[in-house]
Amino acid sequence: MGAEYRISAVLPGLLLVAMLGLGSGCALMDALQEVEAESKDAGPQEEDTGDDGDTDEGDTDEIDPPQVEIGSGPPSVTNSPVAEFEFECLDGRSCEFTCQLNEEEAEPCESPTEYDELDDGLYLFEVVAVDDEGLESEPESWEWSVNSGAPDVEIVDGPDEFTNETTATFYFRCLPEEVECDFECSFDGGFAVDCSPGVSYDGLDDGEYVFEVFATDELGNTGSSEEWGWTVDTVDPILTIEDQPPEQIIEDNVVIEFGCDDGSECTFECALEVDDGGDSPQPGDWEECNSPLDIDELEPGSYTLWVRATDRAGNQVEESVQWDVIAWAMVDTHYHHSCGLRSDGVLWCWGEGDYGRLGNSYEASQTVPQKVLGEEGTVWEYVSAGRLHTCGVTRDGSLWCWGQGSAGRLGI
Repeated sequence: MGAEYRISAVLPGLLLVAMLGLGSGCALMDALQEVEAESKDAGPQEEDTGDDGDTDEGDTDEIDPPQVEIGSGPPSVTNSPVAEFEFECLDGRSCEFTCQLNEEEAEPCESPTEYDELDDGLYLFEVVAVDDEGLESEPESWEWSVNSGAPDVEIVDGPDEFTNETTATFYFRCLPEEVECDFECSFDGGFAVDCSPGVSYDGLDDGEYVFEVFATDELGNTGSSEEWGWTVDTVDPILTIEDQPPEQIIEDNVVIEFGCDDGSECTFECALEVDDGGDSPQPGDWEECNSPLDIDELEPGSYTLWVRATDRAGNQVEESVQWDVIAWAMVDTHYHHSCGLRSDGVLWCWGEGDYGRLGNSYEASQTVPQKVLGEEGTVWEYVSAGRLHTCGVTRDGSLWCWGQGSAGRLGI
């Protein structure tokens, strides 16, 4: 039996031959030449290193950390004490999360996460994601504030408490002023309706009214209301000059009483005019006054006192009173009676009245001056009192005497 050879491997620069038996050298050479020819036909062979060809040597690729996104949260300003957040890792990664509210300690959380019973104030929420590789994201934050405080409302202008105006206009505002508010108004107990500053109500009858306004801020907080009450009164007060001087006086002072007798609360102004013929005073002539009004140091002349009453609603009424201050031009006296002539030409006598020496119907004694009777319009210029009679001269030059007429002393 001839020798048999097995070629186990052919490597570049190395031939391994396993001899299975002895044989001739020629046969071996023939086999080697055959293997070499097959090797040339197959081309270069890659050396088998025993692995799959992958290697970490020179590999510089890095995995990015996860990114977390807050999908929803409370509005920037809210009146709700509850805040809910939804968040997730981007790129579909599986992540775990930690959450932190303000300065509180961060703790594990899941989406959605809720916080409740929040007081008014500013808040900062932060969430961090950690993926399966242990890589941590940058914090994602959400800021908001809670404001559950209701706004105040202030009425800054409206009608007077008592007015004769039949239109009422109101101006109001929210406090603090930087707060944006919507308003609702109620007139005289009616339903509240949307309104704005400058709202007006007209055609009002006499009576009492109440206006009420509510303010609601942009968060829906509604505060307490503000009210404004007033009374419409268009009726003039009734002014009465209760105590006034006679048409003519010889005193240099008068005391005048006046008032509103319909129960109205009035304030008063007075104007004193001298020899004005009763014309109404000019605006600048009025001065505040009270009853009783004492006017003194009056000179002879004609006077008019104007009194103007203004009630709480602003209704006004005027009344006037006139009188003359008369001075004595001359006086003559005798044993039993006296006579005096005033500057207005009126003659007065007083004392014992027997024999008609006083020139009037009085024969009894008179302790106060009594006007001498005569023709209407008589103006006296001179008077003389005798023992039992009196004589006077009028402005037109006529001579008159009266009293006891014995011995022709009366000239008749």
